Amino acid sequence: MSPYGVVDMAGNTFEWIDEGTKRRPGAVQMKGGSWGNYVRDGMLPYELAHHTSILPDSYYAACGFRVVTTERPAVLNGTPSEATPPEPKARPPAKPLGEALRQRIHESARKGDVPTLVDDLGALTREVRARRPLEGAATDPEIRRAVARANSAANHVAMYAAAIASGGTALQATVDVARKHLTASLVALDNAVDAVAAAGPAAPVPQAKGETGLQWQDVPAGNFAYGRDNDTRALPSFQITKYPVTNAQYRQFVTETGYTPQGGWRTPASGVDEGWADHPAVHVTHYDALAYCKWAGGRLPSEPEWEKAARGTDGRQYPWGPEWRDDACNNEMGGTTSVTRFESVNVSPYGCVDMVGNVLEWTSSAAPNRPGAILTKGGAWHNFSNRAFNAVRFTSEPPDVAHGACGFRVAR
Repeated sequence: MSPYGVVDMAGNTFEWIDEGTKRRPGAVQMKGGSWGNYVRDGMLPYELAHHTSILPDSYYAACGFRVVTTERPAVLNGTPSEATPPEPKARPPAKPLGEALRQRIHESARKGDVPTLVDDLGALTREVRARRPLEGAATDPEIRRAVARANSAANHVAMYAAAIASGGTALQATVDVARKHLTASLVALDNAVDAVAAAGPAAPVPQAKGETGLQWQDVPAGNFAYGRDNDTRALPSFQITKYPVTNAQYRQFVTETGYTPQGGWRTPASGVDEGWADHPAVHVTHYDALAYCKWAGGRLPSEPEWEKAARGTDGRQYPWGPEWRDDACNNEMGGTTSVTRFESVNVSPYGCVDMVGNVLEWTSSAAPNRPGAILTKGGAWHNFSNRAFNAVRFTSEPPDVAHGACGFRVAR
């Protein structure tokens, strides 16, 4: 609560304000940080002097707003009422989930072995997410919350362990306080994982009944230059779709299965869908993307797979070559465009189109130092710096986040 009695101004959701930004005149500021943020030394999104910005047509599941008026209302509404929680459902006895990983996580946290800790947290959160039913909005809220709590607790464990190991601070906490937070976060992680385990394995997603319309590109086995340092990395052969999944393709999945996307994807109102079918599907959470991939007989690409498909083997920074081209992709065009609009230039050595610009794309990889979040690649229409479109660059989002500039493609 603020000195003026204003509640929830830091955390929970970013909030739109009525101000632009000098560096990005077409965008609007957001303040306060959100549940989708994480904290590390040097980046405190919850500080009230901090702001970020986004284009006004963007939609983001961690952004809300509040109202200001110059006139005092005649009647003040009361505080929001809490809905009566549902009766807990009876669950079968939990089987151990990630037991060996959890033991190593506790041991690494005790020893201060942060690299091993972060790797094991990433592996554990992958196991946890695999237990989440891919039923869209119909997913049991109890399980959905337990998975989200596990992801959040994993992030906190990594953050406080890193702060302790470096002798630094997290949220200006002393090392002693950080140790207390680490202990509490480990307990929260165990409790959340136990709750997920009690739900049992997720039901399988039905397979597509016919053709999906996906076009596949072959990426051969072998070495490639990976990451900012062009490290040599070897991958087996795989296939990846030529284009991001389009609205038409996602509509086929929704129509055939009755799936209700959690992220808010929907068909447009009658008369306003010109060109919509060939635009990339957005407003999809990580789980919405996973459900489609399983239905289509594939999976999300890993971050190294995505990067090789975009860069080839010669170390280029962009699908079209080593140098940035402002006319080569959808960057700040006011919204998504057809996945074929830049096909003549925004094409990788393996024939993959639209891998940078237009929309960010979900991968299957956990974020380094943020193991409860998922890496996204490629930059999007709402970015304004060419750094965002570098094929080696990544950002990350919690898997329950959806917004109007994040889509996906399928690998197998």
